[in-house]
Amino acid sequence: MLAALLALTYAAAPPLSISATAPSAAEVWTHEATFSNEAEPLDFTYGYHVALADATIAVGASVGEASGVFVYDLVGGAWSEPTWIELPGTEYIDDVGLSGDDLLTIVADNGIFSLNRSGDGWSAPSTVLALDPFLSWETVPAIGDQLMAMRDSGYSESCGHDVDRVLIFRRSGQTWTADGELMDEGCPLPVRRTRALAVDGERLVRVRSLDTPEPGVPNGAAEIYERTGDATWTRTALIESTGDDPNDGFATAAISGPKLALGSPAAQMFEGRVELFAEVGDAWVSTATILRPPDDSLMPSFGGPLALDGGTLAVGCPYDGFTGEYRSGAVYLYDVVDAPVDEGVLRMIETNTLFGAKLALRGARLVVGTGYFDEPDPHNVHVYTRSGGPVAPCAADSDCGEAGVCVQGVCVPEDTSDSATGGADTDKEGCGCKGGGSTPAGALGLVVLVGLARRRRASGCW
Repeated sequence: MLAALLALTYAAAPPLSISATAPSAAEVWTHEATFSNEAEPLDFTYGYHVALADATIAVGASVGEASGVFVYDLVGGAWSEPTWIELPGTEYIDDVGLSGDDLLTIVADNGIFSLNRSGDGWSAPSTVLALDPFLSWETVPAIGDQLMAMRDSGYSESCGHDVDRVLIFRRSGQTWTADGELMDEGCPLPVRRTRALAVDGERLVRVRSLDTPEPGVPNGAAEIYERTGDATWTRTALIESTGDDPNDGFATAAISGPKLALGSPAAQMFEGRVELFAEVGDAWVSTATILRPPDDSLMPSFGGPLALDGGTLAVGCPYDGFTGEYRSGAVYLYDVVDAPVDEGVLRMIETNTLFGAKLALRGARLVVGTGYFDEPDPHNVHVYTRSGGPVAPCAADSDCGEAGVCVQGVCVPEDTSDSATGGADTDKEGCGCKGGGSTPAGALGLVVLVGLARRRRASGCW
């Protein structure tokens, strides 16, 4: 049986974890399961592409000469043995995505395919878009619950050179339909290529950079687009990176409601960094810059992959601990409801893998994939759950119910005590709200004040 090709391990040893600046990740995040290709170690691609829904995990893989996806379902609180879905005629998988628990999308070398749940299994693959095998690796797809975007780069006869275009798809029932494209007018040179895409709701983030950067100029900016009509997308913001080196530019992105994370894994000689932004009014305001604690790692690439959902941010650092042997990697976790709060770092040292090369985050669950190498060693996918429960996204206080109030797009516990103010400076209503007090400087202060104002209004304070 194909299911027997993979070993599903629940009693795996707890991950190695180190304390960052606050609680260790082991205290906040619990190791839930490990999926492994131990029975078929020559499949060195296993775990490089992962996707997560509420009760489903998809892992791209190869079995013998076949390529496809293993699907795991959460049944009765336990993960099932995997279902193998093979894509005939496919040489390799470029990415996988789950839109809810009922729509699976596979990006392969020869096309984009969608499958929907049918009874106890999955439907036959349906072709969404055929791809040129020589260009498929450039698609950098982003697959969300309702939106999918991918880069379509290639030679343009009318321009006489390569162009950069992004195709956008919208979920329609159990498949995807075209919903517009992004393309520069004319045939500008040099070409600014799309390096990363992220989607959430009616928004799309596009990170672009030049093939040949200019010395002394950061190379990589983020563009934010919003859907303003049928198949119509309008750029509403441009965030340019800062610094004095071309590698300082943005290269990765993740967005969730009013929060945006942009990664620069090549910054500072590949130390890497992540910058956080919050939507305040009609503008995106920089609220924090996150740096990895320095050590002797070679090119740790902090911020390589990013995952953001509600108030939780996961930052992949695949070369964390790398000193010349491919058995490295880490995932740094942060609560970003207000200012970033460090929740520690996860590590799993395994031969010939890069832990944290791929991430998938949804609610209180995190899936960590590994980078692969052409070596006959087992590759694993690790699943973690947040011990404190999910950080739920919201649009209004009513969305939170008993979870609290809505602050900056996520539910937080309502604080109606005087403890936050030290028991001083109550207002005329006796609500215990400080009229002054210190706040972080600059833009971060503005964001925190907005959040505090929302909390106070929820409890009758102004």
